[in-house]
This record gives sequence, structure tokens and C-alpha cells, in this order.
Amino acid sequence: MKDETELKDLTIHALKELGEIAEVLVKKNRPDHWKNELGDLCGLCISPMLALAGMSFEDACKLGLERKYNKMHTTLIRKYQRKPMVVEVEQYVEYGKLVKGMCNSQSCFLDGNDKPHVHTIHANQIVNLEVGDFIIPEMDGKHYYPCKPDVFALTYEPI
Repeated sequence: MKDETELKDLTIHALKELGEIAEVLVKKNRPDHWKNELGDLCGLCISPMLALAGMSFEDACKLGLERKYNKMHTTLIRKYQRKPMVVEVEQYVEYGKLVKGMCNSQSCFLDGNDKPHVHTIHANQIVNLEVGDFIIPEMDGKHYYPCKPDVFALTYEPI
């Protein structure tokens, strides 16, 4: 009786995990032995589980690949809403006029970047400015990024 209950529990677990088992099968040294991320399951154990599920090994593999594909796409593509945040921005309206957030460092000028620019939070990346760009502070308050007027109008509204 204990063996039947154990086999039933194992079968239920195996049926739930069948897709995962099939998707990550890795053949080891022995031809009928397979391994998944939950541990080793040999071909002799998988065969009765597949029989109880009424599924061929090939169908189990297809199911596993389908579940893997669905998992990848459901975990990568999600909808997010931007957190509301009030920012003080300045628009770069005249070439040569210094505005808040714009780099005024002599070291940048000596390195050959004589164009108006800002330093972003992304590895201190330099992004050149064009007249009309809005200069928006990054979350850290030390770095800035430019935003084109049309994108700014779609993203922000005055308060």
C-alpha cells in the first residue's frame, strides 16, 4: 500500500513537472539515464510516468519546449507604468548658453568634446545636446539625460 501511495504521489508530481523534465533533458553517460534540474531521473522511471500520462517521449519533449517558450515570453514581456515623479527640467534653447545639467568641465573640452553635452547615469556616458532638447535629471540627481521636445510633450505635463 505504501508503495502504491508513493508511486501515485510521484506520478502526480511527475505529471506536473513533465514539461520541465522534457525541456531540460540532458543525456548523461548511460544511454537510458536522463537528468533534469530537480535531480536524476532514469529512463526506466520516466517510461511508466509517460505511459500513465498517455504521452510519448516525443510529445513530452514538444510539450516541454512549448512550456519553455511560453515561460520565456511571459516572463520577459510585462506591462509597467512609470512611477509618478516631479522633475525640474530646463530646455536648451540657445547654442553656447549653459543650462543646469549641461557639462561645463574643462577635462571634457581637453578630451576633444567641445559640443554641448550631458553625462548620463549609464557609465557616465556623454550625450550631445541639440537646441530644443529638454535636460532631465536622473534619479541620482547628479546625472542628466536629454529628451527631444516631441517626446517630452508626450511624456510630461506642466504642474
